[in-house]
Amino acid sequence: MNPTLTSTTNVAICANQLPYSWNGNSYTAAGTYNVTLIGTAGCDSIATLNLSVNPILTSTTNISVCNNQLPYVWNGNNYTTAGTYTITLTTTTGCDSIATLNLSVNPVLTSTTNVSVCSNQVPYGWNGNNYSSSGTFSATLLGSNGCDSIATLNLIVKLVSTSQTSAAVCANELPYNWNGNSYNSAGSYNVLFTGANGCDSIATLVLTVNTVPIGSISPANAFICPGTTQILTVSGGASYQWLLNGTAIPGANLSTYNASLPGTYTARIIGNNGCESLASNNSILTLFAKPIAAFSSGTLCQQELTVFNNLSQTAGVGTVNWTWDFGDGTNSSLFAPSHIYNSSGTFTVTLIATSASCSQIADTIKKVLTINAAVPGIRYPSINVLKNNATSLTARNIGLQYVWQPITGLNNPSIQNPLVTTATDKEYTISITNNVGCHIVDTLFIRVFDKSEIFVPKAFTPNRNNANDVLRPLLVGFSSIEYFRVYNRWGQLVYQTQAIGEGWDGTFRNAAQPMETYNWVFAGKSIDGSVIKANGKTVLIR
Repeated sequence: MNPTLTSTTNVAICANQLPYSWNGNSYTAAGTYNVTLIGTAGCDSIATLNLSVNPILTSTTNISVCNNQLPYVWNGNNYTTAGTYTITLTTTTGCDSIATLNLSVNPVLTSTTNVSVCSNQVPYGWNGNNYSSSGTFSATLLGSNGCDSIATLNLIVKLVSTSQTSAAVCANELPYNWNGNSYNSAGSYNVLFTGANGCDSIATLVLTVNTVPIGSISPANAFICPGTTQILTVSGGASYQWLLNGTAIPGANLSTYNASLPGTYTARIIGNNGCESLASNNSILTLFAKPIAAFSSGTLCQQELTVFNNLSQTAGVGTVNWTWDFGDGTNSSLFAPSHIYNSSGTFTVTLIATSASCSQIADTIKKVLTINAAVPGIRYPSINVLKNNATSLTARNIGLQYVWQPITGLNNPSIQNPLVTTATDKEYTISITNNVGCHIVDTLFIRVFDKSEIFVPKAFTPNRNNANDVLRPLLVGFSSIEYFRVYNRWGQLVYQTQAIGEGWDGTFRNAAQPMETYNWVFAGKSIDGSVIKANGKTVLIR
């Protein structure tokens, strides 16, 4: 028997030598690989390869230097210009190491600044230094690129000139304009001009402001009746001049003036220092105008509040006294009163507007109003409904607007026929507004039952007094009637119907039936689709 041969090969290579060929195979990564070969004796020979792969190293160096630092030495080489340089080195593993140099070269900067300044601008600050006289100055700075920057200053200092102006004005002549500027108070002010040498020329203004007289007219505004006068008074000055509508009144130079004409009065006030001003206010005298009486009225309904809107024109009238006569023996002195008419019909309403200051000025207006008769509210027959089942309600068809109260259980409380869904008995009030704006309040009681039921009175009285005159089934939760039939004591059918709400009026073949006990039978379909039958007896009473 020949033995199986084995062998091991240990190999280390660089990454750029891949793939590695061994025994007819290529290998692209480090690892241990086995190959089975046939030996010369015809037996297997197992060869093992232990392959190690060493990486190729790279590095990048970024360098910025000033041009006065060249040449730059890197890895034994000298570089005199900016650029990207690459060299290949050998690592300890025997593989390549590629090193890259990115070299930036910054220049050494120079600058020259030529400056001319005026003597009132020194010292002149430049690069952290102050200079007070003409000359050439240099400074070595560190530039933004980290290299030296050599700056040179050529400085020239020039002279300035001065002048002064004095002025006195009244306070109401302000602002005072001088050399293109406006001044609103006394003081010393400087203005800078540019001289022939380009430097400031300092001009000084010494401004004196004299006070102006201050006064007001009383009364500020007033109304006068035709043929009367109003005394106007002003103060605050040494002399005065009265003006009417902006025009001086001849001879009106005192502190008081007896005005008889309407218009706008003012006064010019003159002080001892020669300054003058207009009074701080005007006095407007107005002849009392005649009021124009006018009014409108709101809803005109018996036993409802009628609101009167005062539309009178009172501009220029002053205080107005109001006298209302409602035409029913009552009156009011309010500006816009309200009134309740206890009866319907036509009423003549009178409004008199009188000037409170000039009683001879007045105006009167009369209107004939028609008060609509009140429509009495009624209580509707109670309605039986099934618990939590939507049922249609209907109010009288006499209105334009409807308001049901309370709104609980209603799908819409603002229509004539809302749906009600409730689990408890309720009483509703229905406020109805008719076509003339009057209000009627009706009442409806809702009785709630847990299930579909039929109620037929034990007796009825068909005597045509609109009270219990008809024998009809009272239904709760029914969608239709299959039949409601009434029989006399002989078993004769005297009435039948299939219509909900209809009933027997106590006649048969147009003849009134006698007082006795009648039998009735009923069959109807409830809202859940089931058929419910009932029967009973009712006494006809006359």
